[in-house]
Amino acid sequence: MKVKVHSARYFLKLTLGIASCYIGLAVCSTSYAQASSNKPVVYPSKGQTVAVQEKDTAACNAWAQNQTGFDATAALRAQQDNAADAQNRAQALQDKRATVGGEAIGGAARGAITGVAIGAIAGDAGRGAAIGATVGAFNGRARNRAKHRQLLAAEAHARSMRAQQQAVDNQKFADFQKAVAACMEGRGYAVK
Repeated sequence: MKVKVHSARYFLKLTLGIASCYIGLAVCSTSYAQASSNKPVVYPSKGQTVAVQEKDTAACNAWAQNQTGFDATAALRAQQDNAADAQNRAQALQDKRATVGGEAIGGAARGAITGVAIGAIAGDAGRGAAIGATVGAFNGRARNRAKHRQLLAAEAHARSMRAQQQAVDNQKFADFQKAVAACMEGRGYAVK
């Protein structure tokens, strides 16, 4: 049975990391929702009926999609799927962080076994085991720190990539909204 011993500092970092994942999830999942809640107000300046306005809106959405290459409906669906994926990633990250650790104990055990063998040759197996356990624990702790640094770097890179993609998607959505507004204005609507 592996016993994991973690410091309060480790748990603080773990908690902050998990919180940042959930905050990132909340920010990413609300950006399209906020953008779509900022839909422009369209007024039929030339007395168009509701049916004509709906037809014009659909036509302008199709035209804007063709002009910008951005499908707002598909993007919203993808965003909703990504929100669920982000929650799964956060849980997987928490699980992965929980497995990083215990290297010092494992290193101590391996070092003690090696130390017993070397100590037996030198004539003092007990002293050899103690020295081996100490050296093994230090080596295991170093491996644990290296794994933790790699995990943090991978998390930071993934967050950065998601933020960059979100910025690109937000810009595409803004371009799409401008195209829809231009089309609606061209059809005789006042757009604000």
